[in-house]
Formats: sequence, C-alpha cells, structure tokens
Amino acid sequence: MPPAEPSKPKVTYIEHFGAAHVVEVPVGLSVMRDTVDNNVSGIDADCGGECACATCHVYIEPKWERA
Repeated sequence: MPPAEPSKPKVTYIEHFGAAHVVEVPVGLSVMRDTVDNNVSGIDADCGGECACATCHVYIEPKWERA
C-alpha cells in the first residue's frame, strides 16, 4: 500500500478590505508563493520571496505561532 499523502493545511487569507479566501496549501510550499499563485490581492512579492522588499509579509494569530 503506498504511503498516504500528507494533508494540505488550510490557510485563510484576509485582504485589506476584509475579503477572506480559504485555500489548501501544499505541504512545503511557502505562504508567499501560494498567495501569488492564487492571485490574492495585496501580496506583491516583488523580490520573489528573498526578504528584500516587505511586499509579502503576513500576520499570524498568536494561537497558531507554535503550530
């Protein structure tokens, strides 16, 4: 029997004006890459995720920081 695929965590993106998008993010894919791939507005990622421009930062609720 082949090993089971890992489940995809669900991430809720909340845009600046309150629109929420719930998507499943493949394990190993960065949140930045997923927002760009899913056309979430407000995430520009101008530097491609190299931590050089601050156009893709996110806020994580404290209850999820250790997850």
